[in-house]
Amino acid sequence: MKTNIPLIKKYLSGKPWQYRLKLADRDISSNWSKWILNPSGEYIETENSEPVLISEIEWIEINPIENKKIGRLVPDKTINHSSEICQMLDNLNIEYCVDNGIVKIPTNRLQFTIES
Repeated sequence: MKTNIPLIKKYLSGKPWQYRLKLADRDISSNWSKWILNPSGEYIETENSEPVLISEIEWIEINPIENKKIGRLVPDKTINHSSEICQMLDNLNIEYCVDNGIVKIPTNRLQFTIES
């Protein structure tokens, strides 16, 4: 059963997390990006990738660790957003797994929509 949700625009955009895409035809994931968007209903784009058809993406990976800059003389603050992300995905009934601290969302179960 596919879930029809505006996942990217409503729930992932503008968050302090990092994202990358694992394409079905590649053995490794793309580089980490600071943003992710859904420019049209059929594509996902990140800072380090051009628009990719959702059908070509095996999963979306989310790095929940935020390194927040506090100041020049103060060390960065590390914030783990894992529980926030997992709770959000649970509330949306979206299948995911956590692998070595990285949240993975398989795209074969998702149907994306755009919200204005």
